[in-house]
Amino acid sequence: MAPGNNSDDGGGGGGNKLWISWRDELFGEVTIANCLSLFARSPFCDLESPVVRDNKLMSSSADADIEYVVQDAQPPHLFVIRMQAKGMPIALFYILETTIYACPSLHHVLASRRQRCGYKIRRSLDLLRHDLNPVSGVIASRPVDMKEVIARLESALASRDKKATDADYKGDMIVAQML
Repeated sequence: MAPGNNSDDGGGGGGNKLWISWRDELFGEVTIANCLSLFARSPFCDLESPVVRDNKLMSSSADADIEYVVQDAQPPHLFVIRMQAKGMPIALFYILETTIYACPSLHHVLASRRQRCGYKIRRSLDLLRHDLNPVSGVIASRPVDMKEVIARLESALASRDKKATDADYKGDMIVAQML
């Protein structure tokens, strides 16, 4: 048994196995017949002394309610395992090749997407604030007056065009004197 690719629990602590993957390099090819045996070796299996019986992985003690069942399989690459208590699903895991992963819940997926969107919005607003501040001279805590920004831009462009025209005139004069 060789754990591999173990990463931290993402700060979730206390049994959050969502950010862990586990691989047994010595196991060989995974089939429907032996995928539960592979799963029993992993840290995802919460059973005291697991036993495979009737295509279910369960505890050897009779009072345990938790069992693991192969919910779906696409041999030889993908196997989906459902953790259930009294027939009610609790969690899903999948084996891809010989690596086992925990499936995120819908809550985890949506929370992650919400967090990513919030980050991108904050970053966009920070970039926009940074881009507008030098042009408008507005302090970040003060609201931006777009009319003032447009007036300052027009003024800066007119000043630049005047300097360019003056430089072109001086350059033309130098060329004319050389001829």
